[in-house]
Amino acid sequence: MLLQEVARSGRVTSDWGKLLRALEVKLDEVLCSYAEKFGKLEDVDGVTHQERCGMLLEELKSFDGPPFTIQRLAEVLLNPHPQYTATHKLVNGLEKLLSVTSTLQSIEDSLA
Repeated sequence: MLLQEVARSGRVTSDWGKLLRALEVKLDEVLCSYAEKFGKLEDVDGVTHQERCGMLLEELKSFDGPPFTIQRLAEVLLNPHPQYTATHKLVNGLEKLLSVTSTLQSIEDSLA
């Protein structure tokens, strides 16, 4: 319910900690689902599938508030299949969504 609201409206009305936990659970669920359906990522430069997925989770946890891309992140996690037809495509897309440095709060503060 929480992620659906963010995906629909782009607004975060709950505590960041609560939303972060929901995102972590959904991210893990989607990554596991893709690994089962499309296969795991190939090791690249000694980085395994598990390590790369772990890096995504760590990147998500590094934010002190919702990232500026929170709405798109929620949309992708709720319905990844139309856009991403392979595990590596999904992971690359998620890496781009999490590579931002701005949070919603920092953007709102700069506009005020």
